[in-house]
Amino acid sequence: MNTGTFSAPILRSSVPSNKTFLRPRVACKVKDTTIPNQYDLYARTCADGSTQRQNVDFINSYSPVASINSLCILLNLAASEGLLISILDISNAFQNGIIFNLTERVFISLPPLYLDWFHQTWPDYKLPSYSAKELVLQCLKCIQGTRDAGQRWYKLLAGCLLRQNMTRCSCDHGVFIWNLPTQTCYSALETDDLLFLSKTREPFLQLKQALEQLFDLTICEGNILKFLNLRIVQSPAGVSFDQTQHIQRTILSEYLKDIPSQSIHRQLFPFPIDSGFEKRLYESPPLTGIELTNATKKFCFAFSHVIGGLMHIATVSQPDLSYCVMRYSGYMACPNQPIFDALHLTMCYLYYHPHLPIMYPSKLYKSGSKSLQTHWKTGFAEYLPGNYGDGLATFADADFARCLRTRRSVSAHFHLLNGVLVSWGCKKQPVTTLHSSGAELTSLHHAGFKSTLLQAFLSAIGKPLLSPSTIFEDNKGTIQLIRTQRLTDTVRHHDVKLAWRHENFLRGSFLVAYSKTARLTVQQNQSMALTFITKFHLPLVSASIPPVRSSIILI
Repeated sequence: MNTGTFSAPILRSSVPSNKTFLRPRVACKVKDTTIPNQYDLYARTCADGSTQRQNVDFINSYSPVASINSLCILLNLAASEGLLISILDISNAFQNGIIFNLTERVFISLPPLYLDWFHQTWPDYKLPSYSAKELVLQCLKCIQGTRDAGQRWYKLLAGCLLRQNMTRCSCDHGVFIWNLPTQTCYSALETDDLLFLSKTREPFLQLKQALEQLFDLTICEGNILKFLNLRIVQSPAGVSFDQTQHIQRTILSEYLKDIPSQSIHRQLFPFPIDSGFEKRLYESPPLTGIELTNATKKFCFAFSHVIGGLMHIATVSQPDLSYCVMRYSGYMACPNQPIFDALHLTMCYLYYHPHLPIMYPSKLYKSGSKSLQTHWKTGFAEYLPGNYGDGLATFADADFARCLRTRRSVSAHFHLLNGVLVSWGCKKQPVTTLHSSGAELTSLHHAGFKSTLLQAFLSAIGKPLLSPSTIFEDNKGTIQLIRTQRLTDTVRHHDVKLAWRHENFLRGSFLVAYSKTARLTVQQNQSMALTFITKFHLPLVSASIPPVRSSIILI
């Protein structure tokens, strides 16, 4: 009540019968401060919207946010065009006082000990009843916890941006384009955080002044920025981002807190590569009962809990973990002992390789230039040319019948813009293919479809590609099938994928080029379970990196 969020307690019987009473929840949060070992503790009263019914209590709950691929492209664009990166954090996003329809206000039951606090604060106020079960609170502001809170907030913030003559991206509704007479600015929304890119500082100050009239803002400017759990570093050499702090404080500190550092063995790969491991993984039965309980106690966390954290960082900033996370996800419901051992190996690998930032250089790679590639096996670093052009290059590969249980193949793809990684993926194919040509064609289809989405996003923000996207493939037979659309008995059941690829090839949307397997950026084979990490650094790390980037671990 001190902040104007709730009304005074009213009788439950006085509320209209069509209203649903929500249960209160207290959300606690610990935030870091600028002082070492000192933290701020926050407690916020929220609503429990689990009992709300769609089309009765709310209509839509979807809230668009900018995808990680869009963020990577925008950071790539900021580096190549010299844009300034600034961040706006709205503090009262879900507690703002802007409610468009008063009949949509929410009612919650009284939180625990609320009446005691109320009597101490306002001893002279007479309540209609002294029973907590007969009283409710009316929310005078928007409140966090309702199922449509995110959708309401997005409509409000998007409306504010549109009133500034911004244009919403047609491919990603979390991205807005601001076409000014002298420059073009870009905004990326992540719920209540806004990433803003501009050539000069004046548009950012103009947007800040407009939003300050409605919300409480916290701004972040400078060379090192924090956006969600990303650290963004901008310098004359380019822009880089990583999740090093999140990995060390959230994932590693909890998992390895009771393990001495000298007992953590250095690992060169995030997943076991010995041939005997696949046999043990296939033959071992799932852990149940006391065995599963003991394994969970040994590793301090449930298997699914750890994999959830790895999935996040593998999707956002750690392509080297994409393969092992894909393998682990198949054992979420029934882990066995070998998969627990493999998970521990992955955590040991992550302990020694937490800082692997992706760097977008300010100058494009040219033929004869040098980029740093790290060889984890030999322990040396050498300079090799990294020339993938200034367009969109895609690398696709498939591992035929990789899963011993289902014989499903694995698809993987990398997408490079201006020679640097902006999107990646690795997952099992939905069905079992009968031939390697079918597996390669399915992988190429997934990579081509993702490449088409990236091209559409670039066109939507006003940066269309001037040349077709190039897809590199190491199977000449698959390339010939796409160029000629010749249906053979081995790929006849892939006729729709083949026809769609062939039409895009004739339209000039992309080109298919052959690349040797040894030089393919994304390569998978049975003897080397994953070679992401030894190859993807070739286009990622510039030789002229600033001092903050010099902390990459070389083994």
